[in-house]
Amino acid sequence: MKHLRIFLKISIILFFFFSCIYLLYFINNNKNLFQEVVNKERYKEKFDQSQWIITNKNKNVISDADLYTHIGIEYIKGVDPTTQNFEIPPLGKYLIGSSVVIFFNQRIFSLIFALFCLLLIFYLVYINTHSIFPSLLATSLTMTSWFFLDQIVNAPQMEIFQLFFLLCLFLFFSLYEKKTKKRYLILAGLSAGGFLSIKFFFVHYFLLMIMFTSYYFISKKKLRKILIDLSVINLFIFLIYVGYYYRFFLLGESVIEFLQIQKWIIGFYLKSGIETAKIFAGYLPLIYANRWQFWSKGYPIIHYDYWSITWPIIHSAGIMSLIFLYTKKYMQKNPFYKLLAIFIIIYSIFLLFTPIWPRYLLLLFVPLQMVISLFII
Repeated sequence: MKHLRIFLKISIILFFFFSCIYLLYFINNNKNLFQEVVNKERYKEKFDQSQWIITNKNKNVISDADLYTHIGIEYIKGVDPTTQNFEIPPLGKYLIGSSVVIFFNQRIFSLIFALFCLLLIFYLVYINTHSIFPSLLATSLTMTSWFFLDQIVNAPQMEIFQLFFLLCLFLFFSLYEKKTKKRYLILAGLSAGGFLSIKFFFVHYFLLMIMFTSYYFISKKKLRKILIDLSVINLFIFLIYVGYYYRFFLLGESVIEFLQIQKWIIGFYLKSGIETAKIFAGYLPLIYANRWQFWSKGYPIIHYDYWSITWPIIHSAGIMSLIFLYTKKYMQKNPFYKLLAIFIIIYSIFLLFTPIWPRYLLLLFVPLQMVISLFII
Protein backbone atom coordinates (compact mmCIF):
# COMPACT_ATOMS: atom_id res chain seq x y z
CA MET A 1 0.00 0.00 0.00
CA LYS A 2 2.84 2.38 0.85
CA HIS A 3 4.46 1.85 -2.55
CA LEU A 4 1.12 2.41 -4.25
CA ARG A 5 0.70 5.75 -2.46
CA ILE A 6 4.20 6.85 -3.45
CA PHE A 7 3.55 5.84 -7.05
CA LEU A 8 0.24 7.74 -7.05
CA LYS A 9 1.85 10.90 -5.66
CA ILE A 10 4.69 10.80 -8.18
CA SER A 11 2.17 10.23 -11.00
CA ILE A 12 0.11 13.24 -9.92
CA ILE A 13 3.18 15.48 -9.74
CA LEU A 14 4.27 14.38 -13.22
CA PHE A 15 0.75 14.84 -14.58
CA PHE A 16 0.66 18.37 -13.17
CA PHE A 17 4.09 19.18 -14.61
CA PHE A 18 3.17 18.01 -18.12
CA SER A 19 -0.26 19.66 -17.87
CA CYS A 20 1.41 23.02 -17.19
CA ILE A 21 3.71 22.51 -20.17
CA TYR A 22 0.74 21.56 -22.34
CA LEU A 23 -1.27 24.62 -21.25
CA LEU A 24 1.68 26.96 -21.92
CA TYR A 25 2.21 25.32 -25.31
CA PHE A 26 -1.50 25.66 -26.09
CA ILE A 27 -1.54 29.36 -25.19
CA ASN A 28 1.68 30.04 -27.09
CA ASN A 29 0.34 28.16 -30.11
CA ASN A 30 -2.66 30.50 -30.13
CA LYS A 31 -0.81 33.65 -29.09
CA ASN A 32 -1.85 35.43 -32.30
CA LEU A 33 -5.41 35.49 -30.93
CA PHE A 34 -4.23 37.46 -27.90
CA GLN A 35 -2.00 39.78 -29.89
CA GLU A 36 -4.72 40.84 -32.32
CA VAL A 37 -5.77 44.49 -32.06
CA VAL A 38 -9.54 44.79 -32.18
CA ASN A 39 -10.94 46.38 -35.33
CA LYS A 40 -14.09 47.96 -33.89
CA GLU A 41 -15.46 48.96 -37.29
CA ARG A 42 -15.17 45.39 -38.60
CA TYR A 43 -17.15 44.01 -35.66
CA LYS A 44 -19.78 46.70 -36.06
CA GLU A 45 -20.11 45.84 -39.75
CA LYS A 46 -20.49 42.14 -38.88
CA PHE A 47 -23.23 42.99 -36.41
CA ASP A 48 -25.07 45.33 -38.79
CA GLN A 49 -25.18 42.60 -41.46
CA SER A 50 -26.09 39.78 -39.07
CA GLN A 51 -29.28 37.97 -38.14
CA TRP A 52 -29.76 40.44 -35.28
CA ILE A 53 -30.36 43.33 -37.71
CA ILE A 54 -31.39 41.79 -41.03
CA THR A 55 -34.47 39.59 -40.82
CA ASN A 56 -34.66 38.35 -44.42
CA LYS A 57 -32.62 35.54 -45.95
CA ASN A 58 -29.81 37.81 -47.14
CA LYS A 59 -27.99 37.90 -43.82
CA ASN A 60 -24.69 36.75 -42.36
CA VAL A 61 -24.71 34.78 -39.14
CA ILE A 62 -22.52 36.37 -36.47
CA SER A 63 -20.88 34.10 -33.89
CA ASP A 64 -21.46 34.56 -30.17
CA ALA A 65 -17.83 35.60 -29.67
CA ASP A 66 -18.06 38.34 -32.31
CA LEU A 67 -21.47 39.44 -31.06
CA TYR A 68 -20.23 39.75 -27.46
CA THR A 69 -17.17 41.66 -28.66
CA HIS A 70 -19.23 44.26 -30.52
CA ILE A 71 -21.83 44.61 -27.75
CA GLY A 72 -19.10 44.81 -25.09
CA ILE A 73 -17.47 47.69 -26.96
CA GLU A 74 -20.84 49.43 -27.23
CA TYR A 75 -21.58 49.00 -23.51
CA ILE A 76 -18.21 50.46 -22.53
CA LYS A 77 -18.93 53.46 -24.75
CA GLY A 78 -22.00 54.11 -22.59
CA VAL A 79 -24.78 52.46 -24.58
CA ASP A 80 -27.83 51.55 -22.50
CA PRO A 81 -27.56 47.74 -21.97
CA THR A 82 -31.32 47.36 -22.43
CA THR A 83 -31.12 48.51 -26.06
CA GLN A 84 -28.77 45.86 -27.54
CA ASN A 85 -28.53 42.11 -26.84
CA PHE A 86 -30.40 42.63 -23.58
CA GLU A 87 -31.76 39.08 -23.40
CA ILE A 88 -28.39 38.28 -21.77
CA PRO A 89 -27.29 40.18 -18.61
CA PRO A 90 -24.55 42.78 -19.16
CA LEU A 91 -21.69 41.81 -16.80
CA GLY A 92 -19.89 39.44 -19.18
CA LYS A 93 -20.08 41.97 -22.00
CA TYR A 94 -18.78 44.72 -19.73
CA LEU A 95 -15.79 42.48 -18.95
CA ILE A 96 -15.17 41.87 -22.65
CA GLY A 97 -15.47 45.58 -23.41
CA SER A 98 -13.05 46.35 -20.55
CA SER A 99 -10.58 43.87 -22.04
CA VAL A 100 -10.75 45.83 -25.31
CA VAL A 101 -10.22 49.16 -23.51
CA ILE A 102 -7.30 47.94 -21.38
CA PHE A 103 -5.55 45.49 -23.71
CA PHE A 104 -7.00 46.41 -27.15
CA ASN A 105 -7.95 42.74 -27.38
CA GLN A 106 -11.28 41.12 -26.48
CA ARG A 107 -9.79 37.79 -25.35
CA ILE A 108 -7.28 38.78 -22.66
CA PHE A 109 -9.81 38.90 -19.83
CA SER A 110 -11.01 35.40 -20.75
CA LEU A 111 -7.43 34.14 -20.38
CA ILE A 112 -6.95 35.99 -17.08
CA PHE A 113 -10.20 34.64 -15.65
CA ALA A 114 -9.26 31.13 -16.84
CA LEU A 115 -5.96 31.29 -14.95
CA PHE A 116 -7.73 32.60 -11.83
CA CYS A 117 -10.14 29.66 -12.11
CA LEU A 118 -7.17 27.28 -11.93
CA LEU A 119 -5.92 29.00 -8.79
CA LEU A 120 -9.38 28.82 -7.21
CA ILE A 121 -9.73 25.12 -8.04
CA PHE A 122 -6.35 24.38 -6.48
CA TYR A 123 -7.13 26.45 -3.36
CA LEU A 124 -10.64 25.07 -2.90
CA VAL A 125 -9.48 21.46 -2.98
CA TYR A 126 -6.42 22.21 -0.83
CA ILE A 127 -8.26 23.92 2.04
CA ASN A 128 -10.77 21.07 2.15
CA THR A 129 -8.32 18.17 1.94
CA HIS A 130 -5.16 19.74 3.42
CA SER A 131 -3.29 17.80 0.78
CA ILE A 132 -1.45 19.14 -2.23
CA PHE A 133 -1.93 16.01 -4.33
CA PRO A 134 -5.72 16.09 -4.95
CA SER A 135 -5.33 19.85 -5.45
CA LEU A 136 -2.74 19.30 -8.17
CA LEU A 137 -4.88 16.58 -9.74
CA ALA A 138 -8.03 18.75 -9.90
CA THR A 139 -6.02 21.60 -11.44
CA SER A 140 -4.36 19.28 -13.96
CA LEU A 141 -7.63 17.69 -15.05
CA THR A 142 -9.03 21.17 -15.68
CA MET A 143 -5.94 22.42 -17.54
CA THR A 144 -6.13 19.54 -20.00
CA SER A 145 -9.91 19.54 -20.36
CA TRP A 146 -11.31 20.52 -23.75
CA PHE A 147 -14.14 22.45 -22.06
CA PHE A 148 -11.58 24.68 -20.34
CA LEU A 149 -9.25 25.07 -23.32
CA ASP A 150 -12.19 25.88 -25.60
CA GLN A 151 -12.96 28.93 -23.45
CA ILE A 152 -9.44 30.18 -24.22
CA VAL A 153 -9.14 29.45 -27.93
CA ASN A 154 -12.72 30.46 -28.78
CA ALA A 155 -12.80 33.47 -26.46
CA PRO A 156 -14.65 35.52 -25.59
CA GLN A 157 -17.40 33.29 -24.23
CA MET A 158 -19.51 33.64 -21.09
CA GLU A 159 -18.97 30.27 -19.42
CA ILE A 160 -15.44 31.03 -18.12
CA PHE A 161 -16.74 34.13 -16.32
CA GLN A 162 -19.59 32.06 -14.88
CA LEU A 163 -17.14 29.42 -13.69
CA PHE A 164 -15.01 32.03 -11.92
CA PHE A 165 -17.93 33.45 -9.95
CA LEU A 166 -19.29 29.96 -9.21
CA LEU A 167 -15.93 28.91 -7.73
CA CYS A 168 -15.85 32.12 -5.67
CA LEU A 169 -19.35 31.29 -4.43
CA PHE A 170 -18.25 27.78 -3.39
CA LEU A 171 -15.22 29.22 -1.62
CA PHE A 172 -16.88 32.01 0.34
CA PHE A 173 -20.03 30.10 1.27
CA SER A 174 -18.08 27.10 2.56
CA LEU A 175 -15.80 29.46 4.53
CA TYR A 176 -18.89 31.10 6.00
CA GLU A 177 -20.30 27.73 7.06
CA LYS A 178 -17.01 26.81 8.73
CA LYS A 179 -16.17 30.13 10.38
CA THR A 180 -19.62 31.79 10.63
CA LYS A 181 -18.19 35.21 9.78
CA LYS A 182 -20.70 37.45 8.02
CA ARG A 183 -18.11 38.91 5.65
CA TYR A 184 -17.87 35.53 3.94
CA LEU A 185 -21.65 35.43 3.53
CA ILE A 186 -21.57 38.89 1.95
CA LEU A 187 -18.77 37.80 -0.40
CA ALA A 188 -20.82 34.70 -1.26
CA GLY A 189 -23.78 36.94 -2.10
CA LEU A 190 -21.59 39.17 -4.29
CA SER A 191 -20.22 36.08 -6.06
CA ALA A 192 -23.75 34.76 -6.62
CA GLY A 193 -24.70 38.16 -8.05
CA GLY A 194 -21.74 38.01 -10.43
CA PHE A 195 -22.65 34.47 -11.50
CA LEU A 196 -26.25 35.48 -12.20
CA SER A 197 -25.26 38.63 -14.10
CA ILE A 198 -23.47 36.68 -16.85
CA LYS A 199 -26.20 34.60 -18.53
CA PHE A 200 -30.00 34.21 -18.34
CA PHE A 201 -30.70 35.48 -14.81
CA PHE A 202 -34.01 33.87 -13.97
CA VAL A 203 -33.12 30.26 -14.77
CA HIS A 204 -29.77 30.43 -12.98
CA TYR A 205 -31.34 32.24 -10.03
CA PHE A 206 -33.83 29.38 -9.71
CA LEU A 207 -30.94 26.88 -9.75
CA LEU A 208 -29.00 28.72 -7.04
CA MET A 209 -32.03 29.04 -4.79
CA ILE A 210 -32.70 25.30 -5.12
CA MET A 211 -29.03 24.65 -4.33
CA PHE A 212 -29.07 26.79 -1.17
CA THR A 213 -32.46 25.47 -0.03
CA SER A 214 -31.31 21.86 -0.52
CA TYR A 215 -28.10 22.58 1.35
CA TYR A 216 -29.92 24.05 4.35
CA PHE A 217 -32.49 21.25 4.33
CA ILE A 218 -29.85 18.51 4.29
CA SER A 219 -27.80 20.35 6.92
CA LYS A 220 -30.88 20.68 9.16
CA LYS A 221 -30.29 24.37 9.82
CA LYS A 222 -32.64 26.42 11.96
CA LEU A 223 -35.32 28.38 10.12
CA ARG A 224 -34.08 31.70 11.51
CA LYS A 225 -30.57 31.13 10.16
CA ILE A 226 -31.93 30.06 6.77
CA LEU A 227 -34.07 33.19 6.44
CA ILE A 228 -31.24 35.53 7.50
CA ASP A 229 -28.66 33.90 5.24
CA LEU A 230 -30.92 33.82 2.19
CA SER A 231 -31.99 37.42 2.81
CA VAL A 232 -28.36 38.58 2.82
CA ILE A 233 -27.50 36.55 -0.27
CA ASN A 234 -30.56 37.80 -2.16
CA LEU A 235 -29.85 41.41 -1.17
CA PHE A 236 -26.40 41.32 -2.72
CA ILE A 237 -27.61 39.37 -5.74
CA PHE A 238 -30.15 42.14 -6.34
CA LEU A 239 -27.58 44.93 -5.83
CA ILE A 240 -25.09 43.36 -8.24
CA TYR A 241 -27.59 42.44 -10.94
CA VAL A 242 -29.43 45.77 -10.94
CA GLY A 243 -26.17 47.68 -10.51
CA TYR A 244 -24.95 46.66 -13.95
CA TYR A 245 -27.97 48.45 -15.42
CA TYR A 246 -26.80 51.76 -13.94
CA ARG A 247 -26.71 53.34 -17.40
CA PHE A 248 -30.40 52.53 -17.88
CA PHE A 249 -31.33 54.40 -14.71
CA LEU A 250 -28.93 57.29 -15.40
CA LEU A 251 -30.89 57.95 -18.58
CA GLY A 252 -33.98 58.57 -16.44
CA GLU A 253 -35.77 55.23 -16.84
CA SER A 254 -37.96 53.96 -13.99
CA VAL A 255 -38.08 50.78 -11.94
CA ILE A 256 -41.39 49.87 -13.61
CA GLU A 257 -39.76 50.06 -17.05
CA PHE A 258 -36.88 47.93 -15.78
CA LEU A 259 -39.32 45.26 -14.59
CA GLN A 260 -41.11 45.38 -17.94
CA ILE A 261 -37.82 44.64 -19.69
CA GLN A 262 -37.21 41.68 -17.38
CA LYS A 263 -40.68 40.41 -18.24
CA TRP A 264 -39.84 40.75 -21.96
CA ILE A 265 -36.64 38.72 -21.43
CA ILE A 266 -38.63 35.89 -19.85
CA GLY A 267 -41.06 35.99 -22.77
CA PHE A 268 -38.16 35.95 -25.27
CA TYR A 269 -36.96 32.58 -23.95
CA LEU A 270 -40.44 31.13 -23.51
CA LYS A 271 -41.23 31.91 -27.16
CA SER A 272 -38.08 30.26 -28.51
CA GLY A 273 -40.21 27.54 -30.13
CA ILE A 274 -37.82 24.76 -29.12
CA GLU A 275 -39.63 21.51 -28.34
CA THR A 276 -38.25 20.27 -25.02
CA ALA A 277 -39.34 16.69 -25.69
CA LYS A 278 -37.07 16.53 -28.76
CA ILE A 279 -33.95 17.83 -27.02
CA PHE A 280 -34.60 16.20 -23.63
CA ALA A 281 -31.40 14.82 -22.01
CA GLY A 282 -29.44 15.70 -25.14
CA TYR A 283 -26.21 16.21 -23.21
CA LEU A 284 -25.97 12.51 -22.25
CA PRO A 285 -25.71 11.07 -25.79
CA LEU A 286 -23.36 13.96 -26.57
CA ILE A 287 -21.05 12.91 -23.73
CA TYR A 288 -21.28 9.15 -24.24
CA ALA A 289 -21.80 8.73 -27.99
CA ASN A 290 -20.85 12.07 -29.61
CA ARG A 291 -24.30 12.58 -31.03
CA TRP A 292 -27.06 14.94 -30.03
CA GLN A 293 -30.23 16.39 -31.44
CA PHE A 294 -29.58 20.01 -32.36
CA TRP A 295 -32.39 22.53 -31.90
CA SER A 296 -32.33 23.90 -35.45
CA LYS A 297 -35.06 23.17 -38.00
CA GLY A 298 -35.80 19.46 -38.21
CA TYR A 299 -33.79 18.72 -35.05
CA PRO A 300 -30.94 16.94 -36.90
CA ILE A 301 -28.59 14.49 -35.17
CA ILE A 302 -25.12 16.01 -35.27
CA HIS A 303 -21.61 15.08 -34.10
CA TYR A 304 -18.98 17.29 -32.52
CA ASP A 305 -15.51 17.38 -34.09
CA TYR A 306 -13.70 17.91 -30.79
CA TRP A 307 -15.40 15.13 -28.86
CA SER A 308 -13.01 12.93 -26.87
CA ILE A 309 -13.23 9.54 -25.19
CA THR A 310 -12.23 11.35 -21.99
CA TRP A 311 -15.73 12.91 -21.84
CA PRO A 312 -17.58 9.69 -20.86
CA ILE A 313 -14.64 8.57 -18.70
CA ILE A 314 -14.58 11.80 -16.66
CA HIS A 315 -18.37 11.97 -16.40
CA SER A 316 -18.83 8.37 -15.25
CA ALA A 317 -15.80 8.54 -12.91
CA GLY A 318 -17.15 11.76 -11.41
CA ILE A 319 -20.59 10.28 -10.79
CA MET A 320 -19.12 7.15 -9.20
CA SER A 321 -16.82 9.27 -7.02
CA LEU A 322 -19.81 11.36 -5.95
CA ILE A 323 -21.75 8.24 -4.95
CA PHE A 324 -18.77 6.86 -3.03
CA LEU A 325 -18.20 10.11 -1.11
CA TYR A 326 -21.91 10.26 -0.27
CA THR A 327 -22.14 6.66 0.97
CA LYS A 328 -19.05 7.18 3.14
CA LYS A 329 -20.74 10.30 4.58
CA TYR A 330 -17.97 12.68 3.47
CA MET A 331 -20.63 14.86 1.83
CA GLN A 332 -22.52 15.26 5.08
CA LYS A 333 -19.44 16.36 7.05
CA ASN A 334 -17.89 19.04 4.84
CA PRO A 335 -19.86 22.11 3.63
CA PHE A 336 -17.83 22.36 0.41
CA TYR A 337 -18.32 18.69 -0.47
CA LYS A 338 -22.03 19.03 0.22
CA LEU A 339 -22.42 22.20 -1.87
CA LEU A 340 -20.43 20.70 -4.72
CA ALA A 341 -22.54 17.54 -4.76
CA ILE A 342 -25.82 19.45 -4.69
CA PHE A 343 -24.72 21.72 -7.53
CA ILE A 344 -23.68 18.76 -9.70
CA ILE A 345 -27.05 17.06 -9.18
CA ILE A 346 -29.09 20.21 -9.81
CA TYR A 347 -27.07 21.29 -12.83
CA SER A 348 -27.30 17.76 -14.29
CA ILE A 349 -31.10 17.93 -13.97
CA PHE A 350 -31.13 21.43 -15.50
CA LEU A 351 -29.17 20.19 -18.53
CA LEU A 352 -31.84 17.55 -19.18
CA PHE A 353 -34.18 20.33 -20.32
CA THR A 354 -31.61 22.63 -21.94
CA PRO A 355 -30.93 22.99 -25.68
CA ILE A 356 -27.36 21.85 -25.38
CA TRP A 357 -24.12 23.14 -26.83
CA PRO A 358 -20.83 21.46 -25.77
CA ARG A 359 -19.37 24.49 -24.01
CA TYR A 360 -22.32 24.51 -21.57
CA LEU A 361 -20.79 21.39 -20.01
CA LEU A 362 -17.89 23.37 -18.51
CA LEU A 363 -19.91 24.05 -15.35
CA LEU A 364 -20.62 20.33 -15.01
CA PHE A 365 -17.19 18.87 -15.78
CA VAL A 366 -15.07 21.14 -13.58
CA PRO A 367 -17.04 20.22 -10.42
CA LEU A 368 -16.96 16.54 -11.46
CA GLN A 369 -13.19 16.71 -11.87
CA MET A 370 -12.92 18.22 -8.40
CA VAL A 371 -15.04 15.38 -6.99
CA ILE A 372 -12.73 12.84 -8.66
CA SER A 373 -9.77 14.54 -7.00
CA LEU A 374 -11.51 14.54 -3.63
CA PHE A 375 -12.19 10.82 -4.08
CA ILE A 376 -8.47 10.15 -4.60
CA ILE A 377 -7.69 11.23 -1.04
